[in-house]
Amino acid sequence: WIIVHGVMMAIAWLVFVPLGITAAVLKRAPRCTSMSWFAFHYRAQMFASLLTIAAGIIAIVSYGASAGDANVHTIIGLIVFAAVIAQVLGGVVRPHVAPHPGADEPPPDSQTDGVARDPAVLIEDAQETKNTDRMPKTRARIVWEVSHKNVGRLLMVLAIINMSTGTFYALTKYR
Repeated sequence: WIIVHGVMMAIAWLVFVPLGITAAVLKRAPRCTSMSWFAFHYRAQMFASLLTIAAGIIAIVSYGASAGDANVHTIIGLIVFAAVIAQVLGGVVRPHVAPHPGADEPPPDSQTDGVARDPAVLIEDAQETKNTDRMPKTRARIVWEVSHKNVGRLLMVLAIINMSTGTFYALTKYR
């Protein structure tokens, strides 16, 4: 199962996460619409998250996560596992951008608490709010964006470190 775990993590963190990050970075490209970058970012990151969670479960079930056996790879892996779940949940409850100036009612996909729970609503929200960088943002949205981006950056760094430690442990332990 160690090979399955490693391959799933490599696909998640060397293919899908960088693709999702690239989509978010290129959102300001001239031909990029709000819907296209967000839909691609959302789908790539969700697939990477599912792979990460599944591979994490494989590792925990197969090898355990007891404190007595903890090594750098295990500790970073558990941090990444928990932070990925937090990123997904954070994406689900992300605050909407402020309504258009002069709008009498909130955007059609918002709910009373301002939380979008349905993935289809998340994509519709992106489609409805083109040029969100130029729209007024609530304080909650600004805090969410800064947190989401920085946790994502930290996750990428930790994942690269953990792929290195995992490769080292696999080569030394399972030769």
